[in-house]
Amino acid sequence: MKRSIGTTEAYARVRINSMIESAGFKLVDCDSDDPSVDYERAVRNQVMNDRLKSAGKIPDYHFYPPSASTPIAFLEAKRIGGQKLDHALEQAAEYARIAWDSDKPPMLIFASDG
Repeated sequence: MKRSIGTTEAYARVRINSMIESAGFKLVDCDSDDPSVDYERAVRNQVMNDRLKSAGKIPDYHFYPPSASTPIAFLEAKRIGGQKLDHALEQAAEYARIAWDSDKPPMLIFASDG
């Protein structure tokens, strides 16, 4: 079965990237004072990164306030028409629990298929 470009996860991420940038975030690994979002990179907070890495996990997107190394939100991306977003939301929540080493991490979680 051939999938159309509109149903791939990569296509969903293009749409998600556009929405993130429209909201004023920058999709770069930067040291500026601009709000920024890292995409499939190591989490900047080394302790959190080590916890996630040891669990073999990395959030699709992690959002940072200006000049911060601790993320305030994780977002998991899924392909359009793929897994239910409830599953992606739980995946983001699991990553947050691991990163914070807490059952109730103080951060936002999101899931999107674009």
